[in-house]
Amino acid sequence: MDMAWANKQLPPGVTRQDACIWTQDSDGPWCGSCGVVWEFIDGGPKDNETHFCPRCGGVLLAEPFPDDETPNALVEAQPQKG
Repeated sequence: MDMAWANKQLPPGVTRQDACIWTQDSDGPWCGSCGVVWEFIDGGPKDNETHFCPRCGGVLLAEPFPDDETPNALVEAQPQKG
């Protein structure tokens, strides 16, 4: 788990103790730092407007499987090309 990445993603006023860091497994499920394993039918945490961990209640920070380019949570809107 990349804690340097997580520290950069923390919203103002939120400490790492207030956050649950989710990483995506290569098979698709998301694993939280609190031990939760969660799978979405379609998309990821951002796509499903998931802002808090359902197990520990922490602010959800999510990092997708490395093949994806953009994290699924707490990402600023990217301008669309084309």
